[in-house]
Amino acid sequence: MRGEFRVVFLALIASGLLHGCVSPPVRVKDVVADKPGYLQKNFTPGALPEEVLHWLQAADSKAFDFHSMTFDIDGSLSAPGGKETRSFTIHTVLVAFEHGMIQQSSEITSNGLASGAFFGLSYRDLFPLREQSVTYSSANANLIRTTQSIVHMDPLDASGDISFAYTTGFSGPVPNPQSLAIRCSAGDPFPASRIHPKLEGDARSLNCTFENVNGVASKKSQFAYLDKYGVAFMTGYQTTSVTATYTLKDVQIR
Repeated sequence: MRGEFRVVFLALIASGLLHGCVSPPVRVKDVVADKPGYLQKNFTPGALPEEVLHWLQAADSKAFDFHSMTFDIDGSLSAPGGKETRSFTIHTVLVAFEHGMIQQSSEITSNGLASGAFFGLSYRDLFPLREQSVTYSSANANLIRTTQSIVHMDPLDASGDISFAYTTGFSGPVPNPQSLAIRCSAGDPFPASRIHPKLEGDARSLNCTFENVNGVASKKSQFAYLDKYGVAFMTGYQTTSVTATYTLKDVQIR
């Protein structure tokens, strides 16, 4: 799991606060009726702008050594001071493409009831490329947000600081483009089995700051970058109004 837009949507879906519409609208009932088909239609590398796709093709030729990873995650949200804690679970499926691109589908459940879904395409499950949330209590899905151009991107095999500067906007007639940045510092290696016993090899902590259009920090997020698998797993994040933590309960690798 893991990118700024994705984290905000996961939190808001889990807390039941996110409602939205699109123009033209995508009906939630249509998405729910064929989630695999919707995912394949909208969240594959071919859906990216050519400029972004060409950048990734030139930047990363390292292949994944897995086809898919399935995460079952326990999550919690709390207000400052530990008040109003809300617990939920997330079932996430990651599918590997070439050039570091990862397709994600997640479903969030609270009190045994599914509350929403998240669909995405990312660079190694850290930097967002294309993403959308669906709240099951809403009539229409939220707009798809797409990375329109990449200004700068460090390779994730770097041992020091890494950053991602990009322009993102909504799909459709009013893209509302925004220039954003993610800046991460890497920690020392540790056994990936600390995240879950089934994970092999080493992991590195990534402490990331998300900057808004004004260059001001809006969120701090923590990831474990799994060296063997080439993907990042989000362990938590903080904003001015909420703290989230994620614990990996099970993982299946194919």
